[in-house]
Amino acid sequence: MAVPTGVPPAKNSTFATPPASSACAVRSTVPRITELSADDAAHLVAKIEAVAKQVYGADGVDIAPPAAKALAEYERLGFGGLPVVIAKTNLSISHDPALLGAPTGWRLPVREVRAAAGAGYVYAICGDMRTMPGLSSHPNAEKIDLVDGEITGLS
Repeated sequence: MAVPTGVPPAKNSTFATPPASSACAVRSTVPRITELSADDAAHLVAKIEAVAKQVYGADGVDIAPPAAKALAEYERLGFGGLPVVIAKTNLSISHDPALLGAPTGWRLPVREVRAAAGAGYVYAICGDMRTMPGLSSHPNAEKIDLVDGEITGLS
């Protein structure tokens, strides 16, 4: 539950009203994220390191050259004050799904960084994490219906 950790709950209806809902959900977590950093105006790398060390228990971060280049560009464009989000496997607290429990002695590899400027955050993609493509304008679920007690549109 989010409230005991100090992060207030936020309604997120991203697919109904993007990007306003996404921005609301992210902004609700900003106080918690910026508490992790020594300085609210910290650089993006410092914010990523703070989350990696203080939330996930990593010894540090290893930022790949393309990610470092993107971070520098986002700072130059004025996105340095945005909160950061870490995209990693859900199977482990680390980036590696084989590291179970609360592993120690590992570093978070940041291979890519992207800005979700409209939603108001920057996200680091770690390990072998893959991002999912967006929904099509007409998902297949729109074809499913119940007609005279029969489900149609599943094939």
